[in-house]
Amino acid sequence: MSAFFENKIKDYRCNFEFLEGLVSSQAEASDYYAWVRDTYKQYYAAADEEQKSTFIIRYYRAKKLMYSSAQMFVEARYAKNDACVVAYYYLMYYALFQAMQANLIVCTAYDDKKVLMLSHEHVKNYFDEQFCKPRKCPLDGGIMIQLENLRKYREYYSYAMPFNLSKNALIEESVVERYIKTCYQLLNFRLFIFAQEVCRSIPLFDSCMDNVKAYMHESCGRMDDTDAFQDDADENFWNELVRYGGADIMPISLTFEHDFDEYGTYDQDVYKKMNMPRTRRIAAEALSLVYSAL
Repeated sequence: MSAFFENKIKDYRCNFEFLEGLVSSQAEASDYYAWVRDTYKQYYAAADEEQKSTFIIRYYRAKKLMYSSAQMFVEARYAKNDACVVAYYYLMYYALFQAMQANLIVCTAYDDKKVLMLSHEHVKNYFDEQFCKPRKCPLDGGIMIQLENLRKYREYYSYAMPFNLSKNALIEESVVERYIKTCYQLLNFRLFIFAQEVCRSIPLFDSCMDNVKAYMHESCGRMDDTDAFQDDADENFWNELVRYGGADIMPISLTFEHDFDEYGTYDQDVYKKMNMPRTRRIAAEALSLVYSAL
């Protein structure tokens, strides 16, 4: 197996198996590395204090989307085993959608506001623009075909459940899984580039702390408009951000143990009230999926 992408990472070993399969030479991998590096350097050099601090939140949200994607994929398989066909199509689509979305969150071609609400069309168009066009990324248009097919199936079986399944709505799970893991590796690689070439640690500037906190609520809160954190993991992240005066931008393969501790740690009482005892099985399989990819 080639190690074109791994050769660009200093002092660490990590898995870029699916990315490696998309390039044929070290030059191709190096060109992509240089393009991402220059893009991030230009962004950071021109960014003001608020934009720099807000990038920490974008980084955090991208990680959460990646883990959400993994759980969606695991739950899709459970839905299939239980013959829950509507849930199966829904979860498979969002597993890929969120994996792609995570990469767009830390793509500096789109500003802080634009990445807050990435619609289905935005993800399709922006991802194609940034990650599938010639000379910008080794990914080809195959991932876009998978996304469109999954979206079509999800809408068909969610909005107008047919009496009989269509002969055309067969999902190639191994292909979808490969693209999902490719997205995880792509995100990990881009974060390595940012940490190595641009800035390992970004301060939370006092001048914009309130605005950055509001941005985090807007990024991660979906249940209501209050200022209270809805996820205890978010509150813990924010408190650490304030306590240390900033945060390290680290590849997910290097934050995995910390993320593991935050995943499903605080919500046992909620599941108890729902009369849905939480097992560690699905969370463990989602974490395992991420670990195997990175």
